Amino acid sequence: VAPDEQGVTLAPGLVSANLWDQGELVAISDLPPGLRIAIAIPVDASLLDQGAAFECRFWDQAAGRWSGEGVEVDTSAVSAGGGYITCESSHLTDFVAVYRAFE
Repeated sequence: VAPDEQGVTLAPGLVSANLWDQGELVAISDLPPGLRIAIAIPVDASLLDQGAAFECRFWDQAAGRWSGEGVEVDTSAVSAGGGYITCESSHLTDFVAVYRAFE
């Protein structure tokens, strides 16, 4: 999380999504519009129950920070009971959830 993002907290839990073919990393990026990858990220169910506003982020190696560019929360697939949110992305990498402080 960038230092200038007041009230944003990195949720515990990291999901690393990569595709390998015979020991070689296969780059998955810039999928065409309408084609997205869904990644379930575990979060504290009590935060969901309290109405925390979650966002999805990925590790942007070039920028050296967590970025939300190109990733979205699938609001139809948020599970308070199961304690996870579903992020949609056009690429594979390391993903986390962040949440904003309660208002």
